[in-house]
Formats: sequence, structure tokens, C-alpha cells
Amino acid sequence: MVLKRCLRTVDTRKEPMKRKITKRLIDSLTPADSAYVIWDTEIRGFGVKVGKSHLITFVLKYRNAHGRQRKPTIGRYGEMTVDQARKLAAGMKADVSQGRDPSAERKQKRKQISLNEFSDDYFRTSTKKASTQSVEESYYKTHIRGALGRKAIGSIGHEDIVRWFSGLSGRPGAANRTLSLLSAILNEAERKGIRPLRSNPCHSVKKYPSRPRERFLTHEELSRLQKTMHKVRQDGTINSDVLDVVNFALLTGARKMEILSLKWSDISFSEKIVNLPDSKTGPRKIFLSDRACALLRNRTPQTSNEYVFPGRLPGSHLKEIRRDFFALLDSAQIAEFRFHDLRHSHASFAIQSGASLSHVAKALGHSQVRTSQRYAHVDDKSALQAVRLVESAIQSSYDIPL
Repeated sequence: MVLKRCLRTVDTRKEPMKRKITKRLIDSLTPADSAYVIWDTEIRGFGVKVGKSHLITFVLKYRNAHGRQRKPTIGRYGEMTVDQARKLAAGMKADVSQGRDPSAERKQKRKQISLNEFSDDYFRTSTKKASTQSVEESYYKTHIRGALGRKAIGSIGHEDIVRWFSGLSGRPGAANRTLSLLSAILNEAERKGIRPLRSNPCHSVKKYPSRPRERFLTHEELSRLQKTMHKVRQDGTINSDVLDVVNFALLTGARKMEILSLKWSDISFSEKIVNLPDSKTGPRKIFLSDRACALLRNRTPQTSNEYVFPGRLPGSHLKEIRRDFFALLDSAQIAEFRFHDLRHSHASFAIQSGASLSHVAKALGHSQVRTSQRYAHVDDKSALQAVRLVESAIQSSYDIPL
């Protein structure tokens, strides 16, 4: 209590506080209205800084051979001990006495880190959803790693970005998404002091114009697709699991990863609901029509696998469906169509069948904040009615059972 009262006094008067820095001392520190530093009584310039968010770091204050003051961070408390920080501080002080500038040398060394090296650490420490990170890593590997990755991250300038971005003009959508990813990586480099603040060259590059895709199946295409699925299921030319995934997407409007990672424990047949503990937009429900329930009931659970669509490896779920999906589209003569367009098609059939926009959005688990507020009054029963309308629309398009 004495120490805490003293710290508050120091923070108010802006006077330096000196104590021998120990683990016991640091563990007793509390954050104040602004960051403050306690300086060590044994090593001059060695200190511990306490941020407003209680982030505690070790610092060293010194003047280089030109008289310029430096105050580099040595490391975070918790990631290194007091003894480790003290030894590093003593070593840096020795370098200063020999005319060296450890802070400048460290900054110069960090600027030589390649974009690939920095990005590997960026992805390794990411807190984004696994599905999001997987997509971003794929974009980086495909469009950035070979083109810019070997360059020192501190040397990447406007001309480098313009030249690289121009090379992606044939795929404007992917180019724009990759530019946003690269910009986020360079912003992180700025936050870590590897690049100067506000030096991100991506900010001055204009993205390619793009239009939202509005591709969905026509009733005639749906009929062809269903007949083709019936044929290939009979002759075994396409994985039947993939056919079930496609049908389930049509009947529910669920996203691909929501379907592939679906667990038996998520399903309530009595309520005709799938309760997803996590999805792109957080926890949500998938509403099941009678045919969607029948599709799931016709699948045989594996005793050693919790997933509805098990993968090849023990305990894994189905992951790669791209080849079979596009083979199915080719057989059905359906062009320029993505798996996500099945979700668009579900919404289209629902609206054509008379479902309101708010009911469809509830069934699809819409993610936009303003839209979610508009749909807040829609109950589960109404959303279930929306998927039943889709089922009727699909059923009217063909004579063959799902």
C-alpha cells in the first residue's frame, strides 16, 4: 500500500521514482492514468515501464556518442525475467561505453528482416479465426511470397507495390483482397517499429473497381444439376459425400466450412436446428427442412469420428471438395459458378417462393450489424418456414429424389 500511494504521488508530480527492480516490486505495481517508469538503483538508466493497460516492459535510457537520448525497450515482463532483462541492460550499457548505439543497431537489423520472415511471425501470432487465417495464408503464398517476400520489409516502397499490384490486374477481386492483407502486414510492421509510422505504401494504391457477384442457379440449371447428381451418384464417378454437401448447401444456405465442419452433436432433429457454437459471424443456427433432416439421417455416423462429413485422416472432417465440385458443374454444364453461389441460390429461391427478406436473412445468419438489428424480431419458427419454402422450390424443379 505504501508503494502504491508513493507511485500515485510520483505520477501526479512527474518526478522520477527509483527503486531496486525486483520481481516482487513489479508484481506489486498497478497501472495509473498514464504510463510511468520506475528506474533501477543499481544499473543507471535501467527501468521498468508500466502502461495504462498494465503492459509491463523493461527499458534502458542512455545517450549515444552524439549526445542523443535513446530509450529502447529491452523486452516484456513475463516473456523475460528481471535477471534476464538486467543482464541485457548491462550488456547494452557496455556497448554504449564503447561508442556503439544498441538502439540504432537494433532498428537497422530489424529493417533487414524480409517480408517473408516477418509475415511468418505475423501469421503464427494471429488471433483471427482459423478459417480466415487459412484463406489469408493462401493468398500470401499465392500472390505475395514469391513476388515481394524476399525484399527487406523496411525497403518496400510505392513503386514496388504498384509494379506488383499491376501484375495482378487479371484477377481484380483477388488482387484487392491481397492488397488489403499486405497493407495489414505492413501496418503491423509500423506498430513494431520496423517501418516508420505512416509509411505504408499500400495506402496510396487505388484498388481495382469491382462489382458484387450476383450469381445464382436458374430453375433450369437447378434441374440439370439435380439430374446430374442423381446420375453420378448411381455410377459412382463423384464422391457421394460431396453430393450430400452440395444438396445440404442448397437446402439450408449454410456456408461451406459450416457444413464441412458440422458435428453430430450440433444437430437437434427434434427442433430441426443445427446449433453452431462458432461460425464466420459467431454462434448461429442453421434451420433444417424435412429434406435436410432426411439427408442427415441417411448418413451413417462413424464411432471414431464426430463429424457428419468425415475426412480421410482419423478424427478429421472432409476438407477438399473443389475437384469433385467443379467436375459436377462441368457434367451439368453450369459455368462461372462457385460453391458460395449455392448460398446465393438458396436465398434467391426463398424470395421467389414468397419468403420475406428478413426471414431469409435470419435463416442465413446475416452478419451486418444494421441488418441484424432489423432482423432481431424474427423468431426461429419464421426462419424455419423460409427453408421449407426453398425446399418446395427445389422440389418443383425436378422429379428425382435428393
